[in-house]
Amino acid sequence: MERRFFVAIPLPENVKSELRYALDRVEESILSCGRVIPEENWHITLKFLGNRSEEDVPRIIDAMESVLRKTREKPENLFIENLTFDDHRPPRIVWAEGRKESSDALGVLRNLFDGECAARGIERRDDRAGFTMHVSLVRLFRNPPRDAYVQEPVYAEFPVESLDLMESNLKKSGAEYVLVKRIFFREAKGAKGQSRL
Repeated sequence: MERRFFVAIPLPENVKSELRYALDRVEESILSCGRVIPEENWHITLKFLGNRSEEDVPRIIDAMESVLRKTREKPENLFIENLTFDDHRPPRIVWAEGRKESSDALGVLRNLFDGECAARGIERRDDRAGFTMHVSLVRLFRNPPRDAYVQEPVYAEFPVESLDLMESNLKKSGAEYVLVKRIFFREAKGAKGQSRL
């Protein structure tokens, strides 16, 4: 039986607090066009893996551990700098966008992960667009007003402490995410990362 997976970077509580504060300033005419994603689902997606077999899971975890072992240092602190619409027209999401430097750093990490997956025979999922670091906050179900505009400044800086392998279960009420494995940078340098279930 196949399951849907993605690799994510979790957000510290202080960052979620900053995002909550910024989201409170978004106009109701925009928020009423969609649904605010539950805070427990806020994260940065490093790589969406799609449907994978049970046999793929240990190899994905091994690829994650290998990336963290081979990365000499953790990425520099990440920065989130504003709330805005996503790149689709009409927009589909209100998201918190990271600085270009943060997107570039995570893009390198993602490319390393792609290589480790390929070395383990895990079929690579084609990413048509470049990597933009973001946190999805509101999923829009209808078009916002033509003059709607979202550009709320945010200042959130935080370190990357771990990578999470997440399972995504699609339900009528929305996606439900389950933590499969959390691997910390400090653990991957030596012994295998510990599961945080």
